[in-house]
Amino acid sequence: MKAVSEIAFLYNFNDPERLRKLKSALLCMKVRTKVVDREQFQQPIGVLAGLVDIAFVEPEDDSDFTEEMLVLYRFSSRRIDELLMRIKKAGVGNIPYKAAVTQTNLNWSGVQLYRELKKEHEAMAQGKMAHQAATEEAEKSE
Repeated sequence: MKAVSEIAFLYNFNDPERLRKLKSALLCMKVRTKVVDREQFQQPIGVLAGLVDIAFVEPEDDSDFTEEMLVLYRFSSRRIDELLMRIKKAGVGNIPYKAAVTQTNLNWSGVQLYRELKKEHEAMAQGKMAHQAATEEAEKSE
């Protein structure tokens, strides 16, 4: 039986040139690519990967999910590093929302994963701003 290969799920890559460059980088690595259509945003990541079979998913509003997101399945740390390097070399540009499939997010929809990543990004940005403000305040008091 053939082992399941790496899969990259691509959400909201609407710029045809960026999508072409990203697919090219993935193809060079022999990674299977799945462009996720808006109708599939509600599907759990595990269903898209063929790991979980769920009959019904409660629909949710996905109108806020408009940014690009890259979800990686069965990638080792080394392969993720290689992919990030290839994406940079290919001139794809920044993809702010990236995640690997885990036991925790396996049953989440693409929308849920996006919202969680967005919360994490906002928390990190606030932490950086707070750190920067504290540093500036400390420098002023010296």
